[in-house]
Amino acid sequence: MNFTVKEYNRIKIISLQNSRFITGDPLTVILVDNRGRIYTVRISAGSIWNGLSIPKVFRWFLPVYDETNYLYNIAGLIHDLLYASRLLPKDTADDIFRGILRDAGISRFKASTAELCVEKFAGKHYGSDEYGMKDHISIN
Repeated sequence: MNFTVKEYNRIKIISLQNSRFITGDPLTVILVDNRGRIYTVRISAGSIWNGLSIPKVFRWFLPVYDETNYLYNIAGLIHDLLYASRLLPKDTADDIFRGILRDAGISRFKASTAELCVEKFAGKHYGSDEYGMKDHISIN
C-alpha cells in the first residue's frame, strides 16, 4: 500500500547520546493511503527513538539522522513507535515508513531498499518496546 503525508506539525527534536533522539513537543502527522483512507498519527512529547537504524557500513547510502530533512527523521520515529505499539500490522508500518521517506525526497530506489532491509532484518523488533514508548503513539 502507498502512503502520502498530507499534513504534519514541526516539533523540536533533541539529540541524546548513542544516536538516540527525543521529541520535545507532541507530533501529529496525517497520512493518506492510495485508497483515500486517512490516518492521524499522534506522538507525545518525550518519545525516544534511535533515528533510522542504519548500520555504519551503509551510512553512505542513508544517514541515521539528517539535520536538514525533517520528514526523513520522523519516518524513523513513526516506524519505531508503530513497531513498538503493534497498532498496525508490520507490513503497513513498513509501507508508511517508505511513504514518508518518499515524501522526504528520498529516491524511490533508496526508499524501497530501506523498506526491504526493514522487512528482512528488523522484523524481529516488531512488538519490541526497547525504550518503553508503545503508549506514546496513537492512530485513528
